Amino acid sequence: MVNTVKIKKIIHQEISNLYFFLNKKDEIHLEKVFLMICSYLHNSDLYLNKKRIIDKINKLEYLNKYLNNLCCHDFVEDYIDLDPEFSQKIIYCQKCEYTLF
Repeated sequence: MVNTVKIKKIIHQEISNLYFFLNKKDEIHLEKVFLMICSYLHNSDLYLNKKRIIDKINKLEYLNKYLNNLCCHDFVEDYIDLDPEFSQKIIYCQKCEYTLF
């Protein structure tokens, strides 16, 4: 399951990056950063078209849901400290780190 957690983290990061570029790619001052990241991802053609970005996001989100469905979840309750005086309860799977809201 460790590999699945790693894959899910990569998927979440790429989805986040794609949403960022979907919203910001037309801003001139981000053009150089955009091209640099596209070259890093070795697939600049994919990121040149808004429809392709949306298709990629949809595929990544589907893959993420598929990986979540494969896990035999073992949910636990925990608390995270938001500041020294306030904590928030979270529920997550110990195996794949899927979090319930």
